Amino acid sequence: MIKGIIFDHDGTLVKSEHEHYKIWRSIVQEYGHDLSEEVYIASYSGVPTVQNAELLINSFGLPLTVEALCERKKQDMAAFLATGSFETMPYAKEILARCQALGLKQAIASGAKRAEIDHSRAAHNYDAYCEAFVTYEDVAQSKPAPDAYILAARLLGLEINECIAVEDSFSGVTSAKAANMYCIAIPNAYSAKQDLSAADIQLPSLEAACEHIETLVTKSA
Repeated sequence: MIKGIIFDHDGTLVKSEHEHYKIWRSIVQEYGHDLSEEVYIASYSGVPTVQNAELLINSFGLPLTVEALCERKKQDMAAFLATGSFETMPYAKEILARCQALGLKQAIASGAKRAEIDHSRAAHNYDAYCEAFVTYEDVAQSKPAPDAYILAARLLGLEINECIAVEDSFSGVTSAKAANMYCIAIPNAYSAKQDLSAADIQLPSLEAACEHIETLVTKSA
């Protein structure tokens, strides 16, 4: 029986990837290099900060430690969030409300830092819908490892087979399936070229995902 929905954050509930790209590109440019949007989409989109920092240092020979680059990214993101918030994806608020009306427990499992998720919680009132929030700092290994989804299910008090994951990226889908969780993938402009074939189903929008969830809940009752 389906009892819970666990959402990814970046690229699934909010339009954040372009801001992440702009920050990474700005840092790389300071060291005399450039990061095209095409390359970012192919190799960096949907990947947690630490892994992206490692990739950028190795790819561009940046004279920084992973820790220093992550701290710089954190500072630049904090500066952005101090002036506003990520825009929600179309139908994000509606799917949260409809899943709540179905009696489903909800959580967010993200590879983002806690500060970013806390900002979205305040900006978009996620606490009215979600009972648990898992971030990069909460797990031993972030996505694509399964830790985030396993922990989110546990915090909801549910079994893995009672939950559905909603994702947008290769890293996220890999994480959900490594946890043996049913996964809906919704490609966006930054993840459309990624391999999402491991997902149980790919759908074009959160609205379509909501309709599919309602069908699954009805069938599992």
